[in-house]
Amino acid sequence: MASFAEAGRVWWIAHGTLMILSWGFFIPLGTLLAVYRRHVGPNGKFLKKEPSFYPWHRNLQMFGFILAMIGFGMGAIGSKRVYNTGRAFDYDLLRYWNADMPWNRHVKLGVSVLIISGAQVLLGIIAHIMKDRHSAKPDAGPWKRPLVPSWLHVVMGVCNVLLAYVTIYQGLQIYDFIFHKLQHSPGIKAGYALVSISGFFFLVFYVHEKTMIIFCGAGVPNKEDAEKEEKVMDVMESVPVMEEALPIKDSGTLEDHEGAA
Repeated sequence: MASFAEAGRVWWIAHGTLMILSWGFFIPLGTLLAVYRRHVGPNGKFLKKEPSFYPWHRNLQMFGFILAMIGFGMGAIGSKRVYNTGRAFDYDLLRYWNADMPWNRHVKLGVSVLIISGAQVLLGIIAHIMKDRHSAKPDAGPWKRPLVPSWLHVVMGVCNVLLAYVTIYQGLQIYDFIFHKLQHSPGIKAGYALVSISGFFFLVFYVHEKTMIIFCGAGVPNKEDAEKEEKVMDVMESVPVMEEALPIKDSGTLEDHEGAA
């Protein structure tokens, strides 16, 4: 099987590399940044110059999404070159894969992850617009996340990262099946190791922070402090940072004022 698949090998390697970078590093990191939002910003331990976690969260997620889109295209081109059917995916070969690996649904999972990712981008943008409009009101109180889109964005984001890990595992398995008869080449082992390490740390850090917040009350000591912090974040996000302080006019020393009197 490997001989006919050589035409798409380079494309598939590029596809896997970009997907591991996207779903094994950038997107999980951006997700954890949102989870650890209480540690980010002026009152946190990290990125103190940022008004909140949002700019870095947005940039990491968007960069990871762009990498995933490019990687998806490379995987489709590789498949088209191999099968030469005019289609990105050959479902006859998918049935052949499924006969040997009935649990493997890499293509269907990959398409699902990409669709959910697009929905996530839209939900995130809508949620931020809603928050900005709320903050612009003169009598605006503390922001309360609505179920849709905010909480849906949060839950779908974490579930999609976990689904992406499964998809990458199955993609590595298919590549290993085609080119190495599931003998686990050094490159495949490295891929498994990177994804396993990324998934392990993602779960550990996510569970740790959620445990601290839910069971230990960390990050929200009381309602009053939470409201104050929310207002500070809204003001800092809406007011542009001044490049230089305004010059202060010298009004003289205390002796000068006494002499003038």
